[in-house]
Amino acid sequence: MKAPKQYHQHEHSEDLQLVMDAAGLLQIREFDLFRLAWCRWRGDEPDEKALEECFAAYMFQQTLPPWVRHFCREVLGRERDGRLDPAEFGVDPVARREPPVGLGKAFVGVTVAVLIVLFPLLLEATHDPRTSAPLACETGIGMQFFTGLAHALAGREPPRCLRPELKPK
Repeated sequence: MKAPKQYHQHEHSEDLQLVMDAAGLLQIREFDLFRLAWCRWRGDEPDEKALEECFAAYMFQQTLPPWVRHFCREVLGRERDGRLDPAEFGVDPVARREPPVGLGKAFVGVTVAVLIVLFPLLLEATHDPRTSAPLACETGIGMQFFTGLAHALAGREPPRCLRPELKPK
């Protein structure tokens, strides 16, 4: 099904605020509001491509289809009259759950734990030129920044190849 093309550039800030207010009252995303407005206006499920085109025009050009504007005004009017029931608009209260808590703290904890293990391993790493791959710094493991940092944190002297005054010229 093709999207209706009768868009009107209207008061941009008024239209944007209208959509945000209606979506907020229904506790849904703006894209979901477009889907509900389409269903209510046309009486059928929207074609995804057509709905995305309408939403992209709203997002990037601030053009609002009249059927979305009408839907938003209906939602706001019912709220003003004290008779707004999101279920009447097809909003499922179960689907409006808050997103799960992020894993940011767990990620930081795991990263710190890995670093705590990594630095002592860097200090204990050895290189045997007869059995190991050749490295630029034979007393370190080849990652000069981390090797230098690990030695600095441990209070040890960095390997000869990492000290500028001892590097060959």
